[in-house]
Amino acid sequence: LHNFRPSIRASSRKGKKIYPQHPALAFPFYPDLEIGRINEALVCSYLEPTKYWREREREVDFLVERNGKLLPVEVKSKERIRKGELSALVYFMRKYRIKEAVVIYNGERNEIRLKSKVIRLVPLLEFLWEPKL
Repeated sequence: LHNFRPSIRASSRKGKKIYPQHPALAFPFYPDLEIGRINEALVCSYLEPTKYWREREREVDFLVERNGKLLPVEVKSKERIRKGELSALVYFMRKYRIKEAVVIYNGERNEIRLKSKVIRLVPLLEFLWEPKL
C-alpha cells in the first residue's frame, strides 16, 4: 500500500506497507503474530485497498475509493471503542473534508456522530461474512 498524499510524486517517496494476500501466509515467518495484525491483514485481503495514510504519529489503516469518494477504514481488535482512540481518524476526516469513515472491530454494529461526520462501527465477523462498506 502506498502512503496517501495529494501528489503522486510525494506518495511515491513515502513509506509503503506490505500485507500478505491472506494472514495464513505470514505464519511460517511470524508464528507469534498478534491478533491485531491478523485482523488487519484479513480486512486488507477483503478490501484490496491501494493506500493508507500516515503523518507523524497519526495513521489510518486503509483508504478505499467508493463511488468516487475516499473512505477511511480503521481496524481495531477491541470490543469497545472510545472516541479518543479514533483521534487520528477524526483528524484525517477533518483535514481532507471526509464525512464518513468505518471502524472494523470486535464489538457490535454502531455509529459515532461528530457534528456532520459519521463513523460507522462494523463487527469484524459481520464484515468478513459480507464485506460491504
